Amino acid sequence: LVGSEMCIRDRQRLNEAGVNTSWIEKYSAEPTGLTVSVSTREDRAFFSYYGANEELKPMLRRPDWIQFMSSAKIVHIATSPDHKLDRALIPALHRAKTLVSLDVQNHLSWLTSPSNLRLMRAADILMPNEVEAEWVSGETGVHRVLRGLRKKGLKRVVLKLGGKGAAMTWDQKEFFVDPYSVLTEDTTGAGDCFNAGFLFGLLQSED
Repeated sequence: LVGSEMCIRDRQRLNEAGVNTSWIEKYSAEPTGLTVSVSTREDRAFFSYYGANEELKPMLRRPDWIQFMSSAKIVHIATSPDHKLDRALIPALHRAKTLVSLDVQNHLSWLTSPSNLRLMRAADILMPNEVEAEWVSGETGVHRVLRGLRKKGLKRVVLKLGGKGAAMTWDQKEFFVDPYSVLTEDTTGAGDCFNAGFLFGLLQSED
């Protein structure tokens, strides 16, 4: 979903890079959404203008989009969706044997709202960072957090721990992985890259 400023040349450049643009939709009433990240080694903050993304929620309820997404093996939702999403989209994806992963990304009010717990349970995989998982579980400490998430009915959670690595609860089992040693320059996008790598590995293991 892009905004009013996208032109034919932009689409051509994406096609030349091997990106399938057939399902890009243009919303002419607003420019494309924009997020600015202000990062330090210790913390970061985001400032977002939703722009055309305001049309995302109604678009995800459209039958043509639901049918299109049902052709995928995994649909990853990287936003704080409407809690009613599980009434149409997620059941349709599950009927098509499509997995749904969810990373709400630092939305305290969304993650702590009881009305959204049903949607988190409906997703096949929840992918929070440590702080977000603490908000959902009401616990601190990785082991207690994972147990707290299971008590809330979340069966598969992949937990990003930054410099401490990663943890996972998967069908009642717990797993822990140490991090690689790297020189940190900027953590912007690190969680998204982790999600992509994990989901790619999951697809490879299924094949």
